[in-house]
Amino acid sequence: MLDWQRMNIKLLSKPILVLALAACTLGAQAQFPDAPSAKISPTKGVILNITALDGHGDPVTDLARDDFQIFDDGKRQTIASFQAGAAKPVAETPPPSTLILFDLLNSNAINRDYTSTFIVHALEPLETADNVYLYLLTNRGEVFPVHPFPLTGTTVGGGTRATTPWTRQVHPLLDQAIQKVYGFRPADDRDPGYRSATTFQALSMVQDAFAAIPGSKTIVWITSGVSNWPDYPHGCKDTMITEGSGSYVGGKCTSNCRRLMKCIDYEPFLQHFTGELNQSNTLLYAAEDLPVGAMPPTDHGTAADTLRQLADLTGGRVFLGTNMDKAITEAIKNARGRYQVTIAAPALDSKHHKLRVACARKGVKVDGPRGYWATQP
Repeated sequence: MLDWQRMNIKLLSKPILVLALAACTLGAQAQFPDAPSAKISPTKGVILNITALDGHGDPVTDLARDDFQIFDDGKRQTIASFQAGAAKPVAETPPPSTLILFDLLNSNAINRDYTSTFIVHALEPLETADNVYLYLLTNRGEVFPVHPFPLTGTTVGGGTRATTPWTRQVHPLLDQAIQKVYGFRPADDRDPGYRSATTFQALSMVQDAFAAIPGSKTIVWITSGVSNWPDYPHGCKDTMITEGSGSYVGGKCTSNCRRLMKCIDYEPFLQHFTGELNQSNTLLYAAEDLPVGAMPPTDHGTAADTLRQLADLTGGRVFLGTNMDKAITEAIKNARGRYQVTIAAPALDSKHHKLRVACARKGVKVDGPRGYWATQP
């Protein structure tokens, strides 16, 4: 068996807890303990991972603290801390890392080969790919490595660089991996709650493992997306999400749904997950795997809304349809223009705050989180 088939950073061996959703479907009376929701640390403040590009779309690497202007609900904020991150590479600064997650669970099987060509087109020409990693999210909800990042305790991007980047072989590697997982039991498409719980659990696991790699990071999620408001007209229970430090209520059973039925609202997961991404200096780029010409519904709770919220809360982007390869190439290139800025923590009012990030230098476009939740512990 090849190394890339064995090295799974413990993701495959870590069970995905969809039992909570099974309890919802079957009407079981399982009770879950309360767990702390996402919160903003009074000492760490609100962390913003910002990308700076010039008029040609190239990274700007020489900005200083005074070049940035941060507005919280229209009010100018004082910058508490500033870090250039990947913008000013020095010997002790880890290089940026990019993880591509090809989502087979929430993608159209008919488009699988079509989508694969975009991934190959983006990765195959790379001159260096030492810090680029590729995984599949299978239709059983497992995270399967095509080209994994190193196990905990090994050097990332260090040692002797390979003469030929692994991406030169991405086509056969990706084909082999997809064929290996192709026979896995497919998810029940009639149960949107199963796919939502399984997907969010898998994303949490990926973030938990990827956070161990130092430096600025980007996750490129190639997917059709998954609803953050799956309907349960016959009743539901809160859903737990597990992560390295424990578990928390990621989905709340509520009646505040699109069709006024019972549903599971995964907004607590989106708040917690994006908070963890921001803490670990990770952006999320989403590339929507859609048929050519298709436009997904974007109302609240839909799959497209999930992708938009994840991008807005991390400073990432959403790419549509035929731009899947562009999402990968821009994620890798733009990482060199990354900065991390912290503003003071607000009063924990449990409200959504709108953010605006501006740059005082003419001709520089900065992109950062468009908002955050000041959630009570």
